[in-house]
This record gives sequence, structure tokens and C-alpha cells, in this order.
Amino acid sequence: AVHASSITRIGVTGFWFFRFTEPYLNGKSQAKAAGLSYFGMMMIVYLIPWEMDGAIAYGTGVLAAFAAMCLADRRNWSQKLFLAMLMYLLDAITSGLALLPRDILFDKIIYAPYVQENLWRQLVCFIVIELIYVIMGFFIMKALVRMINRVYVHKRENMQVKELALMLATPALALTGYLIFLYFSNIWLGTFKTYIWNVYSRYLWIKALYQTVSYGAILTTIVLYQSIKGSHRREKENAVLAEQMTDMKRHISQMEAVYSDIRGLKHDMGNHVMTLEALLEKKEHQEAEI
Repeated sequence: AVHASSITRIGVTGFWFFRFTEPYLNGKSQAKAAGLSYFGMMMIVYLIPWEMDGAIAYGTGVLAAFAAMCLADRRNWSQKLFLAMLMYLLDAITSGLALLPRDILFDKIIYAPYVQENLWRQLVCFIVIELIYVIMGFFIMKALVRMINRVYVHKRENMQVKELALMLATPALALTGYLIFLYFSNIWLGTFKTYIWNVYSRYLWIKALYQTVSYGAILTTIVLYQSIKGSHRREKENAVLAEQMTDMKRHISQMEAVYSDIRGLKHDMGNHVMTLEALLEKKEHQEAEI
């Protein structure tokens, strides 16, 4: 049941990796390659005989997805790196938030005397709780991905390297805090041979609060970045419009000059015609007198 839950969670994350990156890439095939690369690499890491640190394992899967995106299309690699970083954090945030109800259910159900009396009851309750954990993770990830894709308006615009450095600042801080939490829990597990949240249940709540605040900060950063990109786009559009207006005014001035020349020519031709008509009448009159 534990293995099935872990593999299902890997599949869920791979699916949302595909759905998350699809609007930014050229076609579903590239996004599918990213999701499948993540799933494939994570399965390799999961099935290796030695144990790998969780942060490194998930990082390996994200790097595999990033490499797949770049191999499919090398353009705008900075945005692909930013998306890979975000997906790493989204998976961590989802796991942290979904652990809260899972931990509560374990305390209320698995450790209940009625369940402890029977091994089959423990197994059934464990499977149900793990299923709830996976389902909640699916919908939490769905909500997180949709909110980011909603505020990230200019999805197909290139991200400059300077913009990448600016955009990675907030996720890097969030990742640092997450790794500190992970390191502390691993130290506790290695020292006391038990999970810290089994002793201090508030640990999961503090971690979830930190991850929620981190997600809010990331979301705010994306909104500000998109606002700046929108302002730059409007400035460029206004500059192009101003140049077009200048060209149009210049064209109108040139056409007015041409029309003025034509009117002058028409006036001169009218004078010439009148002069010729007067000369012709005078000549005819003289001939008639003779």
C-alpha cells in the first residue's frame, strides 16, 4: 500500500507537470515529454536499491523534465528553468498541505483502540487514508497550478536572463526554508528514530503555514512580473503607434504639398486657356474685319 501510494503520487505530479507546462510550450507533445520524463526518472530513483534523499530525488526528476523541455525546444530556456523550479516547490507545498489531514486521520483512526485490535482494520484504514492523501494532493496541486497559470498572463514571451535572476529570488528563498525544514526533520528522525510531527504535531502546521506564505509570495512575484511585462508591452505599442502617427502626418503633409502644386498647376493652366481663348477670339475678329 505504501509503494502504491508513492507511485501514484509520482504519477499525479508527472500529470500536473504536463498540465502546468502545456500553455508555455509549443504543443502538447513537449509538455507530455516533460511529464513523462519526470515520471520516468522518479520511478528509476524510486526503484534503485539504495535510499536517496527525498529533496535530491525530486530534484533529479525535475531536472529530467527540464532537460526534456530544452531538448524539444531550446528557445526561452530561462522560462523553462523557472517553470521547473516552480514545479519543484509546488510538489513540496502540495505534500506539506496534504500531510495535515493525513496526520489528523492517522491520530484519530489508525491509533484508535478499536482499530489497533485488528490487523485487517489497520490495513483497510491505512489504505483509505492513503487514498484520501493522494486525492487531496491531486486537487491541491490542481488549485496551485491553475492559480499560477491564471496570473501568468504573458506565457509565450521570452524571459531574459536578468528577469530570470529576479524571478528566482523568491522561489530560492522558499526553497531554502523548505530544505531547512527537511534537514531538521531528518536530523530528528536520525537522532530519536521517530518523526518530529509524532512528538510535536505543531511542526506540520508551522511547515504548512510557511509553505502557504511562500506560495503567496511566489504568486505575488509573478503578478508583479506580469504587470511589468504588460507595462513594457504597452510602452512598445505606444512607441510604435507614435511612430505610425508621425509617418502618417509626414505623409499627409507631403500629399497636401502635392495637392497644392496640383491646384497651382490647374490655376495656371486655366489662365493659359483663357489667354489662348482671348487671343483666338481677337484673331478671328481681326480676320473678320479684313
